[in-house]
Amino acid sequence: MAPEKLSPQQLSARLSHFCGSEELFRHWLGGMLYTEGVKFLAEQAGAYWLIDAIASHQPKCRRDPMLQEFQAWTLTVKADRSAHAVDASLARLRCDAAEPTVNLMPGLLDAVRAYATVGEIMGALADVFGRHREDPVF
Repeated sequence: MAPEKLSPQQLSARLSHFCGSEELFRHWLGGMLYTEGVKFLAEQAGAYWLIDAIASHQPKCRRDPMLQEFQAWTLTVKADRSAHAVDASLARLRCDAAEPTVNLMPGLLDAVRAYATVGEIMGALADVFGRHREDPVF
């Protein structure tokens, strides 16, 4: 079941309730642990890519003794991100994707310029193309 779509204000309000963590989650790449608040953000905002991005910096951070045990990362959302602009760019991307002869790159760039997330862009494309599910063969 997909989580309910929260406005940025609702998401921010709910995130403010996370302080510390009773449970830690291990990233699939290995050593990095993250908190319940980070997991909540990833699930609600479709931002697992953010955890992957932070994890990709860990090899460099492990060389610094000050960063090996604890790190605090700050996420800032651009104030000029307009939900209307994002929705319009994703709608255009869906329309473009539905036409086999249309180049998707201009629509993708518009979505990125509107600050659409990778998850939002991939969701729009999946609405048209679907998602690939590999059938394992043993």
